[in-house]
Amino acid sequence: MNAKIKKRIIVGLLLLSLFYFYFLTGVYLAYKIEISDVWGSVFNNDMPRIISDFYSNASDHYRTKVHPIYVLLIQPIVKLINVFMRNGIVSIIFFQSIIGVANICLLNYILTKITKNQNKTIG
Repeated sequence: MNAKIKKRIIVGLLLLSLFYFYFLTGVYLAYKIEISDVWGSVFNNDMPRIISDFYSNASDHYRTKVHPIYVLLIQPIVKLINVFMRNGIVSIIFFQSIIGVANICLLNYILTKITKNQNKTIG
């Protein structure tokens, strides 16, 4: 096997395992611990509104004046995931797991580009 292919397989397995870890941790925290009560004091008891903003058209979107395009961009994606998951909370956790792994991919890409550029300029 080529070294590049081995590296991509290892990175792919690592990202898949991180997604799995994020997803299971989120589901555990959502159903075993009352997460809205735990984090309510931190977010000024605004957690139920934030969760309903993700997947409900009928929720009270009074805070969209602060971030007006957020609900328009995120809600359709979570609703599409909700078609397959059939549970709003699990759909949100799935979406957040995807975003977490995408951030790790972006960080890996940026750090790889930085180190390649440094090697070319220094050496």
